[in-house]
Order: sequence, then C-alpha cells, then structure tokens
Amino acid sequence: MSEQPPLSENQQRFMEELYRQAEGNTSAKVETAAVGQAMGLEKADAGRLSEELIGRGLVEIRTLSGGISLTPEGAELVKADDDKQAAAGLGKGPLLEEAGRIILEALLAKVKTDLAGGADFDLLAAAVADIRTIEAQLGSPRPRTAVIRSALEALAADVEQAGIKDRPAEIKALAGS
Repeated sequence: MSEQPPLSENQQRFMEELYRQAEGNTSAKVETAAVGQAMGLEKADAGRLSEELIGRGLVEIRTLSGGISLTPEGAELVKADDDKQAAAGLGKGPLLEEAGRIILEALLAKVKTDLAGGADFDLLAAAVADIRTIEAQLGSPRPRTAVIRSALEALAADVEQAGIKDRPAEIKALAGS
C-alpha cells in the first residue's frame, strides 16, 4: 500500500483545530462548522476539508448534520506533529534558527486562534503585547532567542490564565528548548 501525501496547510490547521476543540478526545463530537468558523472558513469550505480528511481516515462522521470526531490515527498524527515541533525548538544559539522560525510562526497562529475565542480584555491585551514582541523579533534580520524565550514564557502564563488547555505546555516546551 502506498503512503499518503502529506496534509495540506489547511488540512493540518483543520486537524489541529479539531484536536483542540475535542481536547484530543476521539470520542468527542465536534461540529464541522465550528471548526471551520474558528479557522475563518465558510461552512462549505469546512465541509470540503472535513470530507477530505474523512477520506484519509483521520476524521469520522458522528452525525449527518455535521458532527465529526478524530479517529485514533488522526489524534495520533496531530499529537506526533506537536511533539516533533516541541522537540525541534528554537535552537541553542543566540539567534533564531530557520526551523525554530517555522515552528514559532505555526505556534503563534494557533495561539491567535485560541485567543480569538475570547478572553478578559486586560489578559488579551497582555497576550497581544507578548505576541507583538515575538513578531518584532521575527521581523528582525537577527532575531534573538533570549528575547523570544522571555516573551514566550510571558505568553504561556497569559494563555494559561485565560484557561486555554494544552497550549501553555506547548509554549513552555518551545521556550524551554
């Protein structure tokens, strides 16, 4: 049997958002439209992505009205990707390495999606300031890992205080690498 091609960026984001909403639980039913909405997709586009992932055996239908869940294979795929990203880290040098940049940008996209769900205004403002600090470093020709690590630690605390599960551990793992 031939190996399947890698997931597209939208498929990967859909899987990550489904995993987040289901809290990694393969028994949890999540609405396709809710996953798509969190990603900023139209209902039809979310349905199409869901169908593609069902065809790959990563998502399964729970209800005819759009309820879906992760398959064990789908949950493992997302968890393995998170573990790989956390292990890769920012790099050990004083300047951010390219692999760390890619991981960091993906993590920031996830955090922004998480925070879009709503948080206390002051807490949200603090998290946005942390994100802007990180983005300023990403815009620098010489992004400093020490500055990024410090901002990630502050961001982890803000996200944890906002009650967003799992993400603080992922942020701390990246900051600690």
